[in-house]
Amino acid sequence: MMIPKKLRGGFHQHQKIRQNTMNENNDDYLARSFQYLQKIIKDSSPAASASYTLIGGVLIMGFLGYFLDNWLGTKPWLMLIGFLMGLFTGFYELAKTVWRK
Repeated sequence: MMIPKKLRGGFHQHQKIRQNTMNENNDDYLARSFQYLQKIIKDSSPAASASYTLIGGVLIMGFLGYFLDNWLGTKPWLMLIGFLMGLFTGFYELAKTVWRK
């Protein structure tokens, strides 16, 4: 496509411009979107890891304490100790993540 370009003295010079097709624009947009998404996921991975550790620690240690309580007949003490150990471990990992930055 030719578009006139105004020069000094009132004359026009035609210059060619490149037109992108819709498909080229979409491919470029998708590539940039995926790169940005990968950057966001990479930057947020420490926070996600700390939250999974907190939740997982509480659940795993709590259930372990629950099953030990049922097996040994010491309800609810080992379950409470398991929950507290899970909380301690989870918050420790969370603090390590926050203070690392």
